[in-house]
Amino acid sequence: MSFRFGGRAATVVLWTAAFAALGCGDSESATAGGTASTAGSGGAGGGTGGAGGEMPTGSGSSSSSSGSACGSGTTDCNGTCVDTALDPKNCGACGTECPSGELCSMSTCGVVCLGGTTQCGDACKDTSIDPANCGACENPCPAGSACEGGVCQPAAGCGPGQTTCSIGANSYCATLSTDPQNCGGCGFVCPTGQVCSSGHCGATCTGKTSTLCSGGCVDTASDNLNCGECGNACPAGQVCSGGTCAATCAPGFATCGSGATTHCASLYDDPQNCGACGVVCPAGQLCSNGSCAPYCGGFFETSCNGLCVDTDANPQNCGACGNVCAGELVCSGEQCGATCGAGYTTCGSGADAYCALLQNDPQNCGACGQACPVGEACSQGACAAACNGVNGTLCGGLCTNLINDPKNCGSCGYACAPGDVCSGGLCAKECASGTSSCTVGATTLCVDVSVDSQNCGSCGHACAPGEVCSNGTCSSSCQTGYDTCGVGNAAFCTHVDNDPNNCGACGVSCEPPPNGSATSCTFGACGFTCKPGYASTNNGNTCLTLKDISAGAEHTCGITGSGGVMCWGNNQYGQLGDGTMIGRLSPVTVLGLSGPAKKVSVGTISTCAVLTDGHVQCWGHGSNSELGDGLGQSSLTPVTVQNLSDVVDIQSGRSYTCALTGAGAVACWGYNAFGQLGDGTSGNASVPVGVQGLSSGVTAIAVSQATGWQDYTGLNACAVTNAGTVKCWGNNSHGQVGDNSATPRPTPVDVLGLSGVVGIAAGGMHTCALTNAGAVNCWGYNGNGQVGVGTPGGQYLTYAPVAGLSTGVLAIAAGAAHTCALTQAKKTVCWGYNGSGALGDGTTTDRLGPTAVQGLPAGGLPVIVRTGDSYTFAETADGQVLGWGLNDYGQLGDGTNTTRLVPTPIH
Repeated sequence: MSFRFGGRAATVVLWTAAFAALGCGDSESATAGGTASTAGSGGAGGGTGGAGGEMPTGSGSSSSSSGSACGSGTTDCNGTCVDTALDPKNCGACGTECPSGELCSMSTCGVVCLGGTTQCGDACKDTSIDPANCGACENPCPAGSACEGGVCQPAAGCGPGQTTCSIGANSYCATLSTDPQNCGGCGFVCPTGQVCSSGHCGATCTGKTSTLCSGGCVDTASDNLNCGECGNACPAGQVCSGGTCAATCAPGFATCGSGATTHCASLYDDPQNCGACGVVCPAGQLCSNGSCAPYCGGFFETSCNGLCVDTDANPQNCGACGNVCAGELVCSGEQCGATCGAGYTTCGSGADAYCALLQNDPQNCGACGQACPVGEACSQGACAAACNGVNGTLCGGLCTNLINDPKNCGSCGYACAPGDVCSGGLCAKECASGTSSCTVGATTLCVDVSVDSQNCGSCGHACAPGEVCSNGTCSSSCQTGYDTCGVGNAAFCTHVDNDPNNCGACGVSCEPPPNGSATSCTFGACGFTCKPGYASTNNGNTCLTLKDISAGAEHTCGITGSGGVMCWGNNQYGQLGDGTMIGRLSPVTVLGLSGPAKKVSVGTISTCAVLTDGHVQCWGHGSNSELGDGLGQSSLTPVTVQNLSDVVDIQSGRSYTCALTGAGAVACWGYNAFGQLGDGTSGNASVPVGVQGLSSGVTAIAVSQATGWQDYTGLNACAVTNAGTVKCWGNNSHGQVGDNSATPRPTPVDVLGLSGVVGIAAGGMHTCALTNAGAVNCWGYNGNGQVGVGTPGGQYLTYAPVAGLSTGVLAIAAGAAHTCALTQAKKTVCWGYNGSGALGDGTTTDRLGPTAVQGLPAGGLPVIVRTGDSYTFAETADGQVLGWGLNDYGQLGDGTNTTRLVPTPIH
């Protein structure tokens, strides 16, 4: 029922939905789906994980049992496998029967069939894919064959962009990007009333398939059956290209398929034909410059409703997504106007006119409509495998100058804030000395007019073909003192001692390390810094991605890709592990670990890490025996916890720590005044002691979050058993143990009435559980609304449901007095105390119910969120780490001690 690591399920915080399909993830994660149970209560789309990583949604009164043999797209209703999208006796959910005379179509009862389905007897069937009614009612396909377009054929014969799915012994072809019955994966059914667009369920169609036709999302620019508008089918032998039926595809489009399946596709941005015909991007990914990716890059750098666009010149998204230029206005430099701006060329005519930079546009390279092959760039108006000239760096299909491009400043994809310029590879408010500010449309570039052939001597003064710019003058050759690079029409003048695109020698580009930025060339040598959101080592030459972030009261730690540990924040007792007691505003490396780490956990003033060999090492404050080495002394570097091995998870609180072993046992050590070690005593333990009654069968643990401003926090712990129940122990002053009392519990007791639990999170004096139905329940202290019941104050001695989160939650996390959840819709929501901005909604107002976090970067969907005392962290899909909330000791790691109300990257 829960996600497992090393044979045991691990403690929940927030988990990426994509890992569901892979069956693996970080050691703190726990899913809401499980290995065989349905999401929700067994309604439409009951099932588990699967392709695409989305959790099925549904509702109803019955659920499929763990171990159901029903095929994809069907639900076990009292022992019978049914399709709740079409079954009138189980319409939308088991047991929901349509009134007499009504049909069931798309999980909805009504008098007519919906979404292109056909009435066959007393049921609605999709005769285009139904192997039992293929092309017509009661026309079954032979066993082992599929139904495609209403024609029976071998299952392997599914058309372009389609996937073979099965119901029992029968197979059918499904387009996972647009099929609401198989949205993102076989059997993933969209909720009633929603459509499937780009492999995601939603209220409206998006991206290329932005038009709703007969219940399905289509691309009217290339759909032969809906060309230009719904129902406008192209004659036999013609294809739909640019919304018009024609004999051949328009320039810039490839002809894909054959016969009746022939269609036109833009290999640059079509997720069904990305880079080549038939190459389908995984559900949730975009097609950016001919490559599948979770976010856009290069020339088409902005994601607008699932489609990568160039907001510089796209009249439908001019300057921002959804900003449509009126009438026959064109988009030039992110602004709508009657004509194209300086540097742009007008391509097309009338309503189809657009502006292009012929020097570097891979779809209009050197001339309108002249597209470069996928994989080649447009360099100085010519298609080439590599970039040259002043724009010498390839960024996602775009040749650019990292020194002055505000969208790729210092490194590919690193964009400056609106209004800032890129000067010398660094974002700044104004251009540095030696460069001039030149405006192209709405974009300001800092250019060296002494060598820039497009701005030679002054902005907009371009040299003629075959000429170079030297000392601000166009001529046939470079002047004395300038270095000549390139030959023929590709020749240009530069100084190799300070040109990052030609550093030390022509063609030697200062390519930054992964996640690096701010390239520079000084005396022919390259230098770098790291992008915000990544940890810097080796003077910026190595930029590390941190994961499994653990946030505490005043310091934070994370794990690098190679298993190192980096920490930042308060270091009064050496809890950062760098051998000093100096506080750090940015990540520093923990010194002296005896091996790579797979998990780190931050306590109040100490830290512990689980190594890949299953042993544990701790550092920092030790007078309460929290280091577990039997000495009761502090240490500025890691020491080994005694008598402990095969550890798969670890959780630290106020001067004590608990560990979960591969055998499902729990052991704790350190401070024990409130019985938080669970061994039945109140005495400290200098080495691990077993928690009574938990020698096996535990799948996840959580330790209460300690704070620096409230007493009696961080002093209780909980465990999830393999039966789906929860046991808690320790301080219970506000009901955080959940047994309907406020009595301290030195040994584990059951949380009353709670079952089906797959994840647990413990806050300062409140606790929350995640069920296998995706519901969140909390109990304990509610002074700031952290229990999430919609009202502030009081305490809940038994669990209460969080308002609005009865289903669809993937994972949870609890801070000192706030709580966060990651939903199936990939939204991060938080509630509770917000006096320091820990909820990330841009305010300091407490929230009594789930409130969306604001300001997460485009393409950076959260995959994990960690909560500290009064601050929060997100690990994003593109590898960044961002924090928000209290930052008085630099615990956000952004290089400052400034409190942040919205997500801010570490630096």
